Amino acid sequence: MDVDEVLKRIGGFGPAQKRIYFLIAAMHVFGFGLQGLTVVFVGEEPAWTCGGHEELEPEGTGTPCQRFEAGTCTPSYQPNFTSIVTEWDLVCSSSYLSKLSQSLFFLGCLVGS
Repeated sequence: MDVDEVLKRIGGFGPAQKRIYFLIAAMHVFGFGLQGLTVVFVGEEPAWTCGGHEELEPEGTGTPCQRFEAGTCTPSYQPNFTSIVTEWDLVCSSSYLSKLSQSLFFLGCLVGS
């Protein structure tokens, strides 16, 4: 008994198979689509100011990024806002890392497919 005979016997690609196919396809589309969009929300960079260590260097010396890179300020973020940027201080020269995570995710999807 070959595949064609089996398909004739069971009724071919009927309504039940179509429902299962579209259900699995919808889960795949929404699953990957939503997973790919998560970095938009968790990688958001909120407004921040320099806080802490002001006694080491006056407020007017350099831009906030220059002061952060020199280690004379700690970023103070908006209250009640958490993202990977606020958790790991991905600001100034490290800000590209949050966007790199999305690129690496899609590279993994490409390689894994």
